[in-house]
Amino acid sequence: MNPVVIPVSPNTDDIRSYLETKLDRDDGPEAMDSNLRADIVKVILDKMSDMCVGAFCLSILSMMYAYE
Repeated sequence: MNPVVIPVSPNTDDIRSYLETKLDRDDGPEAMDSNLRADIVKVILDKMSDMCVGAFCLSILSMMYAYE
């Protein structure tokens, strides 16, 4: 069986939405101003890589093959 390569890249809008939701649910909102919040989102979006998504996809694929 030949491997199939499927390019995957993170959707920054989805990740931004997820981060905003998590930050909205913060237990200590008074500890964070809007600048810190913006910096948190920016740093995470700047640092995320396709490798993280690739690792996630590989784990999903390995689980799928385990059930065959």
